[in-house]
Amino acid sequence: MNLEIKKKGKVAVVKYMDTRLDTSVIPAFKEQINNLIDEGNHFIVLNLSKVGFMDSSGLGSVVSIRKKIRAEGDGDLTICELKNNVKDLFNLTRMDRKIKIYTSEDEAVKALS
Repeated sequence: MNLEIKKKGKVAVVKYMDTRLDTSVIPAFKEQINNLIDEGNHFIVLNLSKVGFMDSSGLGSVVSIRKKIRAEGDGDLTICELKNNVKDLFNLTRMDRKIKIYTSEDEAVKALS
């Protein structure tokens, strides 16, 4: 599992570099993101442009990451550049109403800035 992390002002942009976000990678994924939050990064854009498959555990991990950020205080998580099938998962579960989804990374960063 590979993450590319860059800072844009107060926003940490995390690009997930694998094609699957499922049970096999969730522990390592959550650990890396939780470490980022523990370091004080409370505004995170999660770029999932490479993800072609996400299962319920992948969705659950994104939701739990957002909950952790919100519990820490003033901060939020947004998601960007979803493929249609991954976006459908967010729509079907109505998580698109809880987590803002943007078509581009720049839009997502701007929303959190």
